[in-house]
Amino acid sequence: MFSRLLSNKQSIGLLSCTFCLLLAPGLAADGDLDPSFGDNGRLLFIGDIRATDELFDILLLPDGKIVGVGFTTFDTQDVVIARFNEDGSFDTSFGLNGKAVYDFGASERARAVIVLEDGKYLIAGDQRVSGDSNILLVRVDSDGALDTSFGTEGVLIIEEGYANDLLLLPDGRIIVGATVDVNDDDFALVVLDPSGRLDTTFGDGGYVRVSFGGTEDEFRRLALTLDGRILAAGLSDSGDLLVTRITPSGRLDSDFGSGGKVILASSVLGVPLGGGSSIADVSESVGLAVQLDGKIVVGSGGRVGTTSDFDLILARLHPDGTLDSSFGADGVSIEDLTNQNDVLADLAIQADGKIVAVATVFDSEFPFDPWGNVLVQRYNSDGTADRTFGANGWVMTDILEGSGENDAGRSVVIQPDGNILVGGYGPDADADTTDIALVRYLSSIDVAGAFDVLASSFEMLSPSQPALHNLLKQAARHVTVNSDAPLYRRCRPCRNAYGRRSTKGV
Repeated sequence: MFSRLLSNKQSIGLLSCTFCLLLAPGLAADGDLDPSFGDNGRLLFIGDIRATDELFDILLLPDGKIVGVGFTTFDTQDVVIARFNEDGSFDTSFGLNGKAVYDFGASERARAVIVLEDGKYLIAGDQRVSGDSNILLVRVDSDGALDTSFGTEGVLIIEEGYANDLLLLPDGRIIVGATVDVNDDDFALVVLDPSGRLDTTFGDGGYVRVSFGGTEDEFRRLALTLDGRILAAGLSDSGDLLVTRITPSGRLDSDFGSGGKVILASSVLGVPLGGGSSIADVSESVGLAVQLDGKIVVGSGGRVGTTSDFDLILARLHPDGTLDSSFGADGVSIEDLTNQNDVLADLAIQADGKIVAVATVFDSEFPFDPWGNVLVQRYNSDGTADRTFGANGWVMTDILEGSGENDAGRSVVIQPDGNILVGGYGPDADADTTDIALVRYLSSIDVAGAFDVLASSFEMLSPSQPALHNLLKQAARHVTVNSDAPLYRRCRPCRNAYGRRSTKGV
């Protein structure tokens, strides 16, 4: 299942280089704001004081630059994409001083972005006209200009739905994850070939529609399994957590759950989840990530017991879709760390198997007002809170100090050096609006834990892959290297993969 990894010299180098980065010594504590980033770890980009600006998704480029997408609202909502340098400053070589805004004549929002193999960006979201929502896809060149070779002058509209996530497959095809509304809401996967045209060999003429039986099954997140199958997760209108797995050819995977679908109802999770539509405007409300051993971590936020308190709820599934009883309590982890209302936005997994959850924390009662603070929680691989992170497992950040609860966390990326990058929004101090924001936290990686993660993943290999064992041994040798000089200089895979160009932190 790792054959694609082994065929790519740069991927091998990146993995070895990651282990080099794990060994860099540091004095600060995990969860501290990174003082080398922005204003002591925080960045708030003030736009037009009359406009509301938000980031929904961020990605990290190989050169360390950061790309974020979302929307800006003045008279109508318009798509915004921004590119930042590694230190968080705007990359002025992109768009207009680092930012590009696109108005397609209606109300549009961007919710996801990927970088394509040619360096272009594909953006997905929605366009609303007279109350009706359509899937919006936009492709832009690496400098921020619309790519007029895509769709109609860079824009492709698919009727009756809205997109929430994108996934780039190893063969260059693109999965668009969306909710479609014909008679009721269902998951939908739309597949484009590398040129941006509909791939009619996938599913039923390029589309797959998945119904879980509810009136409103709202899609939220995509992920790729190690052997190339596609995971999609979301929420039902009653708050059930929904997961489906699709084969690369576009069919429900009968080896997963019941006919390719898993429904984690409140009776399974032990708490009633909040309905997807009721919190969709506050947060994406679902996280999804795949571990190196093939297990699946999925999460949301729900009320605990008979109280109105919302907390983060994480579940871990075996590759066949059954709950993993070694995680949390019988497969479900609920950690009420803040004693406030916490709504999940995104999940990521560190190289050592620890899980990072990004959320928004509110002190108001449900239904929440739009104001909160950025919340980051870290879990051990068994689903318990990692008490070495922040304030006993969690960090809450007020992006503009002293401004109160006017912030939200939307998206998270784990950098190659282990640090945690979060995108979202914060307050415009001069107006009752919000502005796009980035926050970076220091985070170390447990080297021994990372080796354990790799070793456990070998059990999944069929046939065996001796080259991966050799790679692990090679990475293990870096642990014993004298740390009085940059490890990169003695890491042959790093040099072979990247030449003389170093990676940040090495």
